[in-house]
Amino acid sequence: MIMVHGDDHGLRLPPTIAPHQVVVLQLDDNSDNDSSEVADAAARIVAELRAAGVRAHLDARTHTSFGRRSVDWELKGVPVRIELGARELASGQATLVRRDDRSKGGVPIDGAARAAAALLDEIQEVLLAASRSFREEHTQPVTDFAEFTRRVGDGGLFLAGWSGTEESEQALGEGTGATIRCIVDAEPPSPSCLITGAPAKHTVLIGRAY
Repeated sequence: MIMVHGDDHGLRLPPTIAPHQVVVLQLDDNSDNDSSEVADAAARIVAELRAAGVRAHLDARTHTSFGRRSVDWELKGVPVRIELGARELASGQATLVRRDDRSKGGVPIDGAARAAAALLDEIQEVLLAASRSFREEHTQPVTDFAEFTRRVGDGGLFLAGWSGTEESEQALGEGTGATIRCIVDAEPPSPSCLITGAPAKHTVLIGRAY
């Protein structure tokens, strides 16, 4: 999960598996009245999200700086953050932050829960499409073992035919450091085994572990 979806800012969790799909950050304010109003509004948003079946969490740790808390949730990969403080109450706009592309924007407070919930499906699709695109761009068919030996050091995965024998699998790693990562349900790029030239019984993904 970390290797597929992580970025330089931490983890990015697909919403379907995220323990917290949306986190509401209650911001600190100097006025007791403002703090009470912010707390009430934040609690309402969390309640609306949970009623809609969203796994929502309220972060009311106002003794901890906003910067520290926002970085914490970004590192943990929570798909959506809603930031709410006195300034947001005054403007009637909560701040909505997406973890996948780190974009943020204002949404009406009354519709913040609906807007956050609506983003979850979109983020799920975006992450899935990005991971598939990356995999396809870094997976190359190979039919010649000498060519494979030259190219394996550049990284990525290689789709190849394999005879299925233990001897050929051992020979694969000699001098290349590569191993068969998995057997896939696909047509091999060649009817012959990449390593031995014998008839291919399986289609495999081959790569080098780093």
